Amino acid sequence: MIASQDESIYDVFMNLIPDNIIAATFSTHYTALVPIDSHNLTLGYKKLAKKAFKPNMLGLCVFSLILGFAVKQLDPKADTIRRVLVETNDI
Repeated sequence: MIASQDESIYDVFMNLIPDNIIAATFSTHYTALVPIDSHNLTLGYKKLAKKAFKPNMLGLCVFSLILGFAVKQLDPKADTIRRVLVETNDI
């Protein structure tokens, strides 16, 4: 069975609003279809909201933006962090 468009939109919104910005970079919410009876698949499936621990691009982008703004605001204090990020980018 394939999840409906409404569930896909719900999954996107669940991933847009993270509970924890650090955890959001490593987890993704999705709707899983689980058989009601594993021995008799003709009974149908039920939908469950689940969380997978795999990299989430949206979370990584938001975390990168927040880190960039923090480094920009801490201008002289974050000079070491900025140099590490520039050198890592060059590598």
